[in-house]
Amino acid sequence: MQQWKARRSTLYQNFSVLLGKVLLLFLILCCVLAASDTGQSKGINYHPTPPSGPSEGYVNISYTYSIITVNQESLWMFDWGDGTSTDWLQLTEGETMIAQSHLWTHHGTYDVRVQFKNEYYPDGIWSSPLSVSIYVITTDAYPEQPRLMTGILNGFAGYSYVFSVSTTDPQDSFLSYRFDWGDNNHETGWTTFIPSGSLLSASCTWESAGVYAVKVQSQNQYGLESLWSEPVEVTITSQTQDTGLITFVEVNSVRHRIEFSSEYNARFYNTTSGRATALVHNGQGDFLVDDDADGWADYLYIPPSGVIISIPQVMMQKIVVSVVPMILLIIALGIVISVALIILLLVKYGYIYLYEEVIVEK
Repeated sequence: MQQWKARRSTLYQNFSVLLGKVLLLFLILCCVLAASDTGQSKGINYHPTPPSGPSEGYVNISYTYSIITVNQESLWMFDWGDGTSTDWLQLTEGETMIAQSHLWTHHGTYDVRVQFKNEYYPDGIWSSPLSVSIYVITTDAYPEQPRLMTGILNGFAGYSYVFSVSTTDPQDSFLSYRFDWGDNNHETGWTTFIPSGSLLSASCTWESAGVYAVKVQSQNQYGLESLWSEPVEVTITSQTQDTGLITFVEVNSVRHRIEFSSEYNARFYNTTSGRATALVHNGQGDFLVDDDADGWADYLYIPPSGVIISIPQVMMQKIVVSVVPMILLIIALGIVISVALIILLLVKYGYIYLYEEVIVEK
């Protein structure tokens, strides 16, 4: 019995020593992890990402670069790789981005970096560089002069009208546009970038009568701007004046006028050849266009958007007078139904007798 007690006491002591060692190791591990977390929070192991922005550009054009952060106490500096840098910058309260712009006056490749520092790491930490190639501007670097493809020539005050534009970039860069509506204080900002050669539409509402010169300019993704387009004069009249709507559309680099005399009647003028053909309403709000006057539809014109679509050969259809607006079909159907109801009423009240043969069995 005494031996058992002595053995139990020894086991208890050994277990206590082992437990103490385990607890000591656990405390040491916690201290190491805490120190590691503290070091990261102090910025010792933090490396900022490279700034975001264009990797290519041209001399003497300003480009914007930015970094994302949520640390209000940290300071940031942009180094442009040409011997210049910004001052130390701090995040504005409520914001998560710091952005700065820079232009280079000489062509070359520059390493753009940001440096981060805070009270725990006052010497700062550099990000990896973003390599930026800056080129000399050549004549083929600019976008082509844009052309207004569709729009109006005559319209009414207070109504919204859609214009569309397109151009190409020699380097196939993405393009942005801005419109000048000709009223001195109604110039749009730059649109979002779209692929070169794509069609872009914008609308304008003139509140007062007058003659307005509408033009548009393009800019590629590197900030190079084209010449302004040739202006289109738009005459806006009050709604009380009896003036037909006149639109324009460009087909095969030739501007055509479309003059409306009513909702369902319009004429298509080729301003180069002087040829005029009547548009035929298709009963669905659009018009068939016979540009070469051969009796076959060449295009489909959609008035709300001003878009004109070439009709493929398999879809061409002969222009005949039987193309009737849907409203006329509804009226005709209403007349037929009314006549049938009248006949039924006359039969019911005995004004019209229907005889039927009666066979009598013997």
